[in-house]
Amino acid sequence: MIIRCWQALAKEDREADYQEHFLREVLPTLQRLAGFRGATVLRRPQPDGIALTVLTRWESMDTIRSFAGENVENAVVAEAASTCFHSFDHSVTHHEVILEAGG
Repeated sequence: MIIRCWQALAKEDREADYQEHFLREVLPTLQRLAGFRGATVLRRPQPDGIALTVLTRWESMDTIRSFAGENVENAVVAEAASTCFHSFDHSVTHHEVILEAGG
């Protein structure tokens, strides 16, 4: 499994808007893609906003290409979502899961 990681600094008064966008627009789109295995959105309050980390789980890099295109390091950020942020990463990182344990 591959974890795709993206980060942004949300405007405090727009964080809920991004969560709504993620639930209504991003997640349904991802769920229609073969090889998508789930998503986690993390938040961490900061003095200048809310740090968000979005982790999506994928079967392989090939399945990520079906979503992100050939340049898989480019972040996919909708214009509507970008207004929710002070700043956001224009690239992502990918991590191969080598160990996963449950409680």
